[in-house]
Amino acid sequence: MNERLKEFRKTLGASQAEFGNKIGLTASAISAIEKGKRGVTDQLIILLSIKFNVSEDWLKYDEGTMFKDKEYINIDQFGLNKDERDILTVFATLLEEDRRTIIKLAERFASIRK
Repeated sequence: MNERLKEFRKTLGASQAEFGNKIGLTASAISAIEKGKRGVTDQLIILLSIKFNVSEDWLKYDEGTMFKDKEYINIDQFGLNKDERDILTVFATLLEEDRRTIIKLAERFASIRK
């Protein structure tokens, strides 16, 4: 998986520092992952999948193509401030059950404000 992360980063044309900046990691952390000294977490895989449309199956198992076939939204296009981007990043890295809980809370909050 570490080699595929490196391949993906190079496909983006990003240095380790540039890539790390985009996902909240240092260049040395990216280097450690690519060299196999540090593992790739499920949260990182989810973040990469959401932010860059990379296929989780390709990253984990080298199955299929690098990028997902379905359309995705690149959050960079919305001009979000740092706090808004951080919220989306944290949300994207949560477990599915926790994301559902937050969605339910947001729906309740929205219905109260109507």
